[in-house]
Amino acid sequence: MIGTNLGRLEKLRIEAFMDQEFREKKNEFVITFNPETFSKSYEVMSSPRKGRGKSGHKLDFAGMKPQALSFEFMIDGSGALGEKVAVDKEISMFIETVYKYEGEVHQPKWLKLSWGTELFKCVVQKVDINYAMFRPDGSPLRATIKATFLENISDKFRAARDKTSSPDLTHQRVIGEGENLVSMTYRIYESIQPLILVARTNDLDSLRGLEPGMKLLFPPIE
Repeated sequence: MIGTNLGRLEKLRIEAFMDQEFREKKNEFVITFNPETFSKSYEVMSSPRKGRGKSGHKLDFAGMKPQALSFEFMIDGSGALGEKVAVDKEISMFIETVYKYEGEVHQPKWLKLSWGTELFKCVVQKVDINYAMFRPDGSPLRATIKATFLENISDKFRAARDKTSSPDLTHQRVIGEGENLVSMTYRIYESIQPLILVARTNDLDSLRGLEPGMKLLFPPIE
């Protein structure tokens, strides 16, 4: 199950930043009840080109849309699911973190979503809130939030991904003291999404047990 690390349950964490370089952290939101699943979508943009006197169209590649990630999670204030939370307060904190317009930067905050080995740099696209159970006074006891986020990665990582011959990502690197495969992958690619690719390239059966002085190959991103 995604979200577990060495048997310990990891909760989905959303960190919000005031800058695209993710240096100035503003706040964060930790989801109480993890989503059961989440989905990623990829979309290629094509532009139809019709030849003169022809009935068909030729599709020209026009670019790739940012990767989208969507998930749905529950906020429960009834206590029936175990941990009891204040629904209104949790929703306000979530909206404050992912959706609130920041006048200083003229947009909502830049976000990092982390869950186990998943790390997704993004901005919010859409939030839907569905209220279910209610107290006699009308206040909600349960709500389901469905949120969609769009990938927002650095120009360096995007250039490396789009240009597979990037010399910056084809060198052997030596493992330093206190380093591991996850930290090195993130430092080199500014993402841990290529983690499995790096492990396969180096014939690694585990992400652990690497010793200082070992050499690893970090391949170009395909």
